[in-house]
Formats: sequence, structure tokens, C-alpha cells
Amino acid sequence: MLLAACWWLLAAPAYAEDDSVTALEDSDGPFTVTVVVQPAEPKVGTVHFKVTPVYTANSEPVDGARVEILATSSEDEEAYHTFAINRPEEPRHYHGELLIRHTGTWTLKVTVSKEGEGVGEFEFTLDVTEDQPNSGRLGTALWAGLVAVLIGGGVYVTIAIRRSQRSRDDFLASG
Repeated sequence: MLLAACWWLLAAPAYAEDDSVTALEDSDGPFTVTVVVQPAEPKVGTVHFKVTPVYTANSEPVDGARVEILATSSEDEEAYHTFAINRPEEPRHYHGELLIRHTGTWTLKVTVSKEGEGVGEFEFTLDVTEDQPNSGRLGTALWAGLVAVLIGGGVYVTIAIRRSQRSRDDFLASG
């Protein structure tokens, strides 16, 4: 039970689809891309990117593209790199994640390429703020603990009063 509670408190939060923001819509070379960032207000930790490349000429999805994401920090020149991949159930969208460990303004460069078709390079900035680790979950756990203590205290007091009344009744009956 205690292990399950610790796992719940320390697990990374999941984000709903509506907790995302379109960070970029731009065209370069033969491609137009839309980049969606999740969560909408990125915090230190895992940031999810959904890149949707289409051909600029006809808005058809780019199948078999190579999508790279590079994040660099202007403050300490730290960099993170990942490839975004598409899934069979969602072939037009390419998904990637970066574990960003520091706050600040990050420059993201998204490169979309396809052999024989060309390359598109896209850049945008992302402000990453400090996360309050599991503040919502921790608050919920503290609230649940407080409620449990209050209920437990009420039960204890009720039992103690009944026990005292029984002892008094037994004393009066015997005497």
C-alpha cells in the first residue's frame, strides 16, 4: 500500500490533449510544419512534441520523413536532441519527447527531410519554467491524510466515549 502511494506521488503527470499549444506553423523548402507542444506551459521535465509535416504544394502528409528536434539553451549552451517518429495508427504525425532539466528560454530547431525531396528547417523558442514536483498530487495526498486523521480521531473519540459509558453503567449496576 505504501509502495503504491509513493509510486502515485512520484509518477510523471499525464497531460490531456487540450493541455497543448501550437508553437509553430511555418513553411521552408518543400515542407510546411505544425509543431504542437505539450504541456501548453512547459516545465522542467518531459516535454512532448507533435510535428505534422505536409508538402507545401498540395498539403499532402509527408510519409517516411526524418524529423529531428534539437533544443539549445542560450544560458549554459546545453543541448538536447531527439528524433520524432510516426506511429502506424497515426502516420501523419511525428512524436518526440525531450527531458529538459533547466529553466530558461530554449531555441528549438526542427528539421524535416526526405530523401530526394529536400529539407526544411524550422526554429522557434520555448520558455521552460520551474516545476513544482507533483504539487497537485502532493496536495491531494496531504488532504487525504488530513481527512483520514480527522475521521480516525472521530472514530477513536466515539469508541472512547462508549467505553467510558459502559464502564460507568457497569459500575452503577454493581453498586
